[in-house]
Amino acid sequence: MNDRYVSFYYEPDNDIGQIVIEPEKTALLLVDLQRVFISRPMPENPTTEEKKHLERWAPFYDVIERTVVP
Repeated sequence: MNDRYVSFYYEPDNDIGQIVIEPEKTALLLVDLQRVFISRPMPENPTTEEKKHLERWAPFYDVIERTVVP
């Protein structure tokens, strides 16, 4: 596992230090918030880096918009 981020969700986040996961002390919590916090970001003039980041998230938003939340 990369010591900078555990998911590409955190990849562009520069203010978090090294993330250490201790499996014996870690639980996975899934919280279903429905559509309240799910909105595809649509920046007006994205940089090349922002476009790449948005492209990585496209499959996630596709599933949310077409399958998970009608």
